[in-house]
Parts: sequence; structure tokens; C-alpha cells
Amino acid sequence: MVLNCAAYTAVDACETDEATATAINATAVGVLAAATAERNITLVHISTDYVFDGLNEGGYSEDGQTGNPQNAYGRTKLSGEQLFLANTSIGYLVRTSWLYGAGGKNFVTTMRTLGKTKPSLKVINDQHGKPTYTIDLATFLLDLVEARAPFGIYHGVNEEATTWYDFAQEIFRHEHIETPIAPCPTEDYPTPAKRPHWSILLNTKRPALRPWTEALADYLHELNELEGTTL
Repeated sequence: MVLNCAAYTAVDACETDEATATAINATAVGVLAAATAERNITLVHISTDYVFDGLNEGGYSEDGQTGNPQNAYGRTKLSGEQLFLANTSIGYLVRTSWLYGAGGKNFVTTMRTLGKTKPSLKVINDQHGKPTYTIDLATFLLDLVEARAPFGIYHGVNEEATTWYDFAQEIFRHEHIETPIAPCPTEDYPTPAKRPHWSILLNTKRPALRPWTEALADYLHELNELEGTTL
């Protein structure tokens, strides 16, 4: 088995460096798919909620219609999916969303820092998705392969859907951070890359992962243990 963890995930940077993003998120995926298929090796590739247009409030199933991504990152990841499917039939294409976990900067660590250093915050409340803990995604991938599930497309996300604002509020609640947070629309924080308002991935093929609130609690506990903090 080959697990492809390589990706150009700097969403805003993709807007001005789409050629590099295409090479990593698309072209390389096609090469990997062809090479593994030729050797009869299973390929596991990780994709994103951004391959959808973000207009469906009800969410997107594994077999939902992709297309019309809202930014360059989504376009390159969708091209990668198409090359994956065109070059191998012995693989798992797993979409996920709003990842956080050990090993790098993420929304959770950013909010913790801002909450402890800013007098007040505004957080976007009109983008909807499913925060996913990397530990839970890794477990999802391992279970998928060990179960020898049928090859195809899967959605690996924690449940349920939320907004960035509610996500931030839950972080502050766990951390006992009292900094005021106000909800705001996307328009208040313009970015080079347009973000979808609705990018809720529906897992209809595998056992549901735990609620994102439970996963977040575990991650924050891990962070506090590493920092020697007891709440």
C-alpha cells in the first residue's frame, strides 16, 4: 500500500502559485496512481471538501457531483481526484475537511493563542463544515485498509457540522478563555482564495467517527499535557 500524504495546502498561496499546486495536487497524483496500478499496489489518496461548489446546505455524499470549486486549491485537488480515478481502480480516495492535530499550525492552536493575547475577536460564522482530528482520520484510513473495504471514494470526517465561530467558542470553553468572540460574515475577512459557505462532507459508507467536540477535547488535553498545563 502507498499512502499519499503530499499536498500543497496553502489555500491562499495557491491563487498566485497554481502551477506548483497543480504539480503537487494533480500531476503527481496521476503519476502515483499509474505507477501503483502497474504494480498492483493499493493507493490511498487524501482529498478535500473544496472539490465541491459549496452551495448545497445539505452537504455532499461520496458520490455527490463535484465541480465548480471556489478557489485554485479546490481546482487542483479536483484535478488530482480525476487523475487518480483515471489511472487506478485499486485505491481509496478519502476526502476530509478542517483538519487539526499535532505537527503544525492549525485553527485550534491559532485560536488558543489569539484568545490569550487579544482583547476581543471576530470569527466567521457563515462557513459550515466538519472539523476533523488527524488522529481520527488516521484511524479511519487504517480501518478502511484493514477491513479491505471496496475500492472507491470515502469521506473521513468527525461528526457533526459546525461553523468556525462555534468551533472557536468550543475551544474557548474548554480552555476557560474569557476573551469575547463576535460572529461575523465572510465579507469581514476577505482572503485571496474564496471559501465555500457549505462544505459539509457526508459519510454514508463507513461507521461514523465520533463527534468533533469529543475529538477536540482529546486534542486540547494532549496540548495541555505537552505544555504542562492543568485545567
